[in-house]
Amino acid sequence: MELRKLTVYATIDGLLLIDNHSKRQALFGQLFRSFSSKTHLTRVIRRLMIWWLNNMKEFLIPKDIPKHEALKAHAARYPDLDPSAVEACIALIRVAGEMIAGFSEHFARHGTSQGRFIIMVLLNRDPDRSLSPSELADMSSVSRATVTGLLDGLESEGLVKRVPAASDRRSHSILLTAKGKRFMNKMLPDHFKRMAGLMSELDENERKRLIELLFKVRAGLDALRLP
Repeated sequence: MELRKLTVYATIDGLLLIDNHSKRQALFGQLFRSFSSKTHLTRVIRRLMIWWLNNMKEFLIPKDIPKHEALKAHAARYPDLDPSAVEACIALIRVAGEMIAGFSEHFARHGTSQGRFIIMVLLNRDPDRSLSPSELADMSSVSRATVTGLLDGLESEGLVKRVPAASDRRSHSILLTAKGKRFMNKMLPDHFKRMAGLMSELDENERKRLIELLFKVRAGLDALRLP
């Protein structure tokens, strides 16, 4: 392994130990901007994915999903165990985890991240209309601090720019730059093609049914959240 890769990995591992989220995010932004090629960025994203997976121990899934019969037998020991519910939940978590990992590889190939991509997608809905950082935070369901970190990285790459807000010249809004628009026009065809490939095993009716079922699952999330 060449010295450059070892240095990058050592730097990442050190940054991951920083408890302060804002400071850690700012330092990662500086690290990303120091890369001379997409290859280096891809290495970092893969390294971060490995760290994330290794630190998500509570979401580790057995290689083999328990058979329905085994779950029914287990229910004799645990009366609250609903075999079909557990089976469906484990399958959903497994597929979701594999999808997240797959999308991370996809974004890495384009030299970006899921967070940066979402911000650019929101701006690309109407490329000539600016959005405020607070609007972007609300539309992406994250904190204003998180959006600020993403915007700093995008701005440093020349993909977005800050412009004075029309309503208040003391504040600013965000616009895609010409470079940002070119980036999206180049990436989105590949992105949509891969999403179509992901869903290619389902016909139109099955996809509609999947959406309905996923929203029904979402309605039950309070079972996990409530104390």
